[in-house]
Amino acid sequence: MRQYTVLGLYDHVDSAASVIEPLGEMDIKHRHIKVLTMAPYPHGTFYKDETPIPIWRFALIGGLAGFVVGIALAGGTQMLMNLIVGGKSPLSIPAVGVLTYEITLLGTVLGTLAALLWMAGLPNWTQRAYDDSISAGSIGVLVSCRDEEHANMIEKTMLRHKAVKIKKGQDDF
Repeated sequence: MRQYTVLGLYDHVDSAASVIEPLGEMDIKHRHIKVLTMAPYPHGTFYKDETPIPIWRFALIGGLAGFVVGIALAGGTQMLMNLIVGGKSPLSIPAVGVLTYEITLLGTVLGTLAALLWMAGLPNWTQRAYDDSISAGSIGVLVSCRDEEHANMIEKTMLRHKAVKIKKGQDDF
């Protein structure tokens, strides 16, 4: 099934933000709407995103994996090496604790990084619709829709909300 894409370009933040609600009333999910801009705007400037953010789960899984790897690596190495310890235990708790702590932190950081990349949709190997005027300060509202008729309705809605320029195409252009 071919995907249609509509890119509306706006000069002002208010104009771009005003088109989001009417698009939502047309049964377009927020995950199909992307706002493209060269400047960072605070969360909620264009619309309130209700998508749950499970980054803590990735961090927890990474931390637990790091903990297990740390215990296995530090403790296992000490147990497998035939060291002469003079009657003491071959397992040194402080050394295992320090290495386990460090590898747990490493696992947590790597889990958080993986979650960040996943939530941001990176890497994105598909070419996304874009216009050079976005780099010059325009704000782009990119909408994915199911067919050409729906794309025409989106185009009319964008024009009613002061779109300066509109680009349409199949898939990404």
